Amino acid sequence: MVDETEKGTARILIVDDEESLRLTFEMFLTREGYGMVRTAATYPEALAAVRQQEFDLIISDIVLEGASGTDLLREIRAAGIECPVVMITGFPNLETAAEAVRLGAFDYLPKPINKESLLHFTRQALKQWRLLQEKKRLEAENQRFRHYLETVFRSVRDAIITVDNDLRIVQLNDTAREWLKIGKDSDLTLGTMAGELGEACRRDVQKVLRSHEEVREHRVECMKPGDSERILSINAAPLQDGAGIFKGVALVARDVTGEAETNVKGRRCRFHRFIGCSPAMQALYTLIENVGKVDTAVLITGESGTGKELAAEALHAESPRRNQPLIKVDCTAIPEELMESELFGHRKGSFTGADRDRMGRILQADGGTLFLDEIGDISPRMQLRLLRFLQEKTFYPVGRDQPIQVDVRVIAATNADLRQKVTDGTFREDLYFRLRVMELR
Repeated sequence: MVDETEKGTARILIVDDEESLRLTFEMFLTREGYGMVRTAATYPEALAAVRQQEFDLIISDIVLEGASGTDLLREIRAAGIECPVVMITGFPNLETAAEAVRLGAFDYLPKPINKESLLHFTRQALKQWRLLQEKKRLEAENQRFRHYLETVFRSVRDAIITVDNDLRIVQLNDTAREWLKIGKDSDLTLGTMAGELGEACRRDVQKVLRSHEEVREHRVECMKPGDSERILSINAAPLQDGAGIFKGVALVARDVTGEAETNVKGRRCRFHRFIGCSPAMQALYTLIENVGKVDTAVLITGESGTGKELAAEALHAESPRRNQPLIKVDCTAIPEELMESELFGHRKGSFTGADRDRMGRILQADGGTLFLDEIGDISPRMQLRLLRFLQEKTFYPVGRDQPIQVDVRVIAATNADLRQKVTDGTFREDLYFRLRVMELR
């Protein structure tokens, strides 16, 4: 169907040497809501019209004074005009129909034509035209996007390689060709990857093909062409299509020699957004790596400004949920009366000002991680609602009777002494232990 907005913007040209038909068709289409309907009585008038402006549909009699509708159709197509053309005739025959179709007519409509037939063919022709325009728009957009990606692919300084399930190299950029010594005419298989880097890449690709799991930060020492010994970091990940079907492996190798040289005696000085080489930081990095892989609640404690949010981001990045959302909630920034709606969402009309349904932060985090910053400041009522959610993994949006079940990992942070708050009776002990399955200090 053509919606009302499209009707209002549709530009239609009617070409017929019978004035009564022109005016009747114009009246039918205008009353139906089509915004701009123009008429032409002769072949020259029609040519002048299509040269003056663009049309979305042309409806033309096949018999015109001094020419024919097929002549007009031929001129239209020769000018590169692609809009649908519906041909009308009072004497249909196979030869004229075949000629019209060969020239690209949308359809062939015999007289007499009633209102329903005219409107039906108009709707169908405009629908096809809109679909064709949308297809062209998407193709042009995809082409621009492909050119952009190819530019990035060629210019990036890291080596990038994609390999299919049969160990054939599908794509590689110039950096990869240089580092792996693969010539332009070389056989693009894993066997063409030479040296220590090539061997490391082969092992990582084969590992991902077997396990369908990522290889991360595999560091190798090798000689780059025309250079001294370098340290390269390899990351390899499964390639999947939109349906989740495994298609191969994407591999990226990055020169980290400069970064490695800044490390102190082999220690990591950078970890996600953390910077630090001290023994305490090394212990924290290891703890985050280990805790991140365990799908359970974590409580992060520490003074303000000590990096609790960075720790939450790192835990999420190290977890199996890394490709799902990380939703952050600053409990001190949300007024008490809005906290319930902010976390659990609400239905339209559930309270004054609820003019539409709202998805809460918990539902936004479904499949991923919910980070509750400054958890020690929430009210007793919210403590109870949060406890029930942690126990049951279900919740009720404000104004809804049916529960919603989600799969969410909760990471909480506070600069308060929650143990003391429990002793003082201002924080629930059962919620404290639900949040503190594991703790980072």
